[in-house]
Amino acid sequence: MNPEETQFMEIFTTFIERFTQGMEGFQYKGKHIGTGMFLLNFIGKHPNCSMSDVKVFLKLIPSAATRRIDKLVNIGLVHRINDDKDRRLVKLILTEEGKGLYQKFLQTRIFGMQMMKQEFSQEDLAIFFKILKRVVELKSKFPKKPEFFKNQ
Repeated sequence: MNPEETQFMEIFTTFIERFTQGMEGFQYKGKHIGTGMFLLNFIGKHPNCSMSDVKVFLKLIPSAATRRIDKLVNIGLVHRINDDKDRRLVKLILTEEGKGLYQKFLQTRIFGMQMMKQEFSQEDLAIFFKILKRVVELKSKFPKKPEFFKNQ
């Protein structure tokens, strides 16, 4: 890698670390939730979503997705509801506590956006938004697990 690529990689890594560190250790009432907040956010945005929806969102096998949901259910943030017409279908909704935590998470993101609006021009924010959208689209094209991680 040339020096510019190395610098980009370091800055990008620092960006990711700073925006995810707070999530890794996130706790609610003494219970570790961590990145489960992203799952809580997904359910908050998609009330009555199914376990299949969660599996697709998380890009996990069903048992791993179930474990993540179990954690939020056990903490009291998510309810499972069986479908009246098809008992095999399970819908997910936030409990009142889950809704409250979802709203706090939303407010935190709004606060972060307001901070960015104070620090950056509209033009810079528009460019940043455009780049972030492209990075998200690009990430969806990556293999689920890069080749060099396959044996780990």
